[in-house]
Amino acid sequence: GNLLGVVPQAVLALTALEELSMRACGVAAIPENITSLRNLRDLRLTDNALEGLPDLVGIVFLRILRLSNNKLLELPPPVLQLSGLRELSIAGNMIQRLPPELSRLSKLELLHLDGHNFDSVPAELVAQGGGRVLEYMRRMGFADATAKLDLCDMGLRAIPASVMRIGSLQELFLSQNPSTQLR
Repeated sequence: GNLLGVVPQAVLALTALEELSMRACGVAAIPENITSLRNLRDLRLTDNALEGLPDLVGIVFLRILRLSNNKLLELPPPVLQLSGLRELSIAGNMIQRLPPELSRLSKLELLHLDGHNFDSVPAELVAQGGGRVLEYMRRMGFADATAKLDLCDMGLRAIPASVMRIGSLQELFLSQNPSTQLR
């Protein structure tokens, strides 16, 4: 990689830029004025030293965000503002909890993560891949709104603890899972 350490200001002046890849550039922080890149569709920041992100709300066309192999302890809140996001890569970080708000990114199709011990998603779903995690999170989000939760055919070996915390839950469907035992 090219150890730039920072995003050069000259790059931030390229307002027509649609794709920016800064893989393994030693970047520890993204400047606030990254939002000047309003046409950005693909932002690749893998293999750096990022611990967070600035507000990204001005980058409305962003479809791909790759943050794998950084120093993230949580999913940066600005990611949850990216309503048009289709692909998110967060593998190789120290994230242990996926916020429920992730389910609101309705256009998100690909979620790349790894086998970290997420406390918000059962390990057996993480092992099945990002698509299954997204499906689970969307079902959980739907349950909050409707008081109904359908976890049929999700490959669950136990009822997730997060289900037990949905106080307004009125209907729970668990059929076609290997086992449904309380933890």
